[in-house]
Amino acid sequence: MGSFVAVLPCDGATADFRHLAERASRAITGKQRIEPDFRVSTKWSFAASCRRWNGGGAPIAVDPESGSWLAVVGTCFHESGNNQPENLLEQYLSVGAERLACDLDGFFAVIAGNAKTRETIVITDIVGSLHFIIA
Repeated sequence: MGSFVAVLPCDGATADFRHLAERASRAITGKQRIEPDFRVSTKWSFAASCRRWNGGGAPIAVDPESGSWLAVVGTCFHESGNNQPENLLEQYLSVGAERLACDLDGFFAVIAGNAKTRETIVITDIVGSLHFIIA
């Protein structure tokens, strides 16, 4: 199974944040000591993912203009037929999380970090089929 992790600091916790981000990155790579396949690190967030044994994984799309990012864990279908993370990120930034959630179907968790608001949201399928832990 692939792995995805995101670390978001509380206000004023920048030093601890970097340390936690590096520990999280090492934890998802496990004993193999390989680097994550996808990684984004900003002043306000850190996200990384590793591929599954079959080569699938959770690519992290990043908007170069805003610095916002998005990853999809599981399988989701957008009503437009374009399920690529880059398209979903564009949709999230243009129509918002609530509308994006209504336009998706499948077995998934979408995790998006908005650089402008410094918020991170999680959208799950309506049943919450894919277990996603927020701590």
